[in-house]
Amino acid sequence: DAASEGIDLQHSCHIMVNYELPWNPNRLEQRIGRIHRYGQDKEVKVWNFQFEGTREGEIFELLQDKVENIRSQVGSTADVLGMLDDINIDDLIMRSVQNEEPPEATAAELEELMEEREQTLLEWYDRSLIDPSTFDAESRERIQD
Repeated sequence: DAASEGIDLQHSCHIMVNYELPWNPNRLEQRIGRIHRYGQDKEVKVWNFQFEGTREGEIFELLQDKVENIRSQVGSTADVLGMLDDINIDDLIMRSVQNEEPPEATAAELEELMEEREQTLLEWYDRSLIDPSTFDAESRERIQD
């Protein structure tokens, strides 16, 4: 994937057209990140071409919807995409296509995997937050000021 890493295009480009979409949203975010980054002084526009009515297109749309849903809950693209690092989306989709499984079944399997990771991430966030009750009154006042 030529535009996935190692090049900075924000000074020379602000429009991206993806003719072939990667299965993994990490790769797509990396592509977009080549032009949508610090130093970009224009509005970035991205167009993604895909065939409507195909199994691959349906699965990709469901995956993108799920990523957006999780992103709205946790607020960080990096956290959402990090959840997908150990899921081999390419293999999952290719198996679905080869076995002629309905897109909904593949999407459900992928959603289950992502929900497990989302739950783990949210639990980690809960454990990572500092409980204000662990501070004495004077420390709480200093922090609030």
